[in-house]
Amino acid sequence: MQAKDLRNKNMSELTKTLDGQIKDFEKYMHDIYKGKEKNVSKSRFFKKDIARIKTVMAEKKFMKETKNA
Repeated sequence: MQAKDLRNKNMSELTKTLDGQIKDFEKYMHDIYKGKEKNVSKSRFFKKDIARIKTVMAEKKFMKETKNA
């Protein structure tokens, strides 16, 4: 997931994407704990994607606030 692709989305789409990523991450972690998933390093990519989405959301919020000020 690229940041430039995320910047083209509006806030509601970003929120849906964030919720989906968090649910996928939780499911993935449950699979690791149960022993179904062996690739432990994959969690790093989930965390980075979640952080990337949150960063773009914060940028959009900041830009909206500066336009109104």
